[in-house]
Amino acid sequence: MFRSPVHMHARCPSCDYQFDKGNGYFLGAMYASYGLSLSVCGLQTILLLLNGASTWVTILAAIVTACVVGPCFAFPYSRCAWVWAEREGHLHDGEEDVQALKRAYMEARGMKVKPPADPQ
Repeated sequence: MFRSPVHMHARCPSCDYQFDKGNGYFLGAMYASYGLSLSVCGLQTILLLLNGASTWVTILAAIVTACVVGPCFAFPYSRCAWVWAEREGHLHDGEEDVQALKRAYMEARGMKVKPPADPQ
């Protein structure tokens, strides 16, 4: 998916899947990256405090982690998770197809689902 740590391929080299669907497509991945960065920062802060680090060292380490290390670490993982969620059908493009939502609800709960009727 990535050709370098911060550059994505436009399409998958194996299956030709288009990763970026346009402006704003990865907006949700940005929120996931933020949450992942804060999780790493929180874990680091707790570990530093438990090991007796001074308050200033802990604060400085938290700032550096939250602003630099965390986003660099979380960027590729959040984008991969976003593409996976979109491909698996956990996201939709805003189009509300009531029948498709009902079928997805029933499939998720293991119920029998009638295939959609052909509009012929």
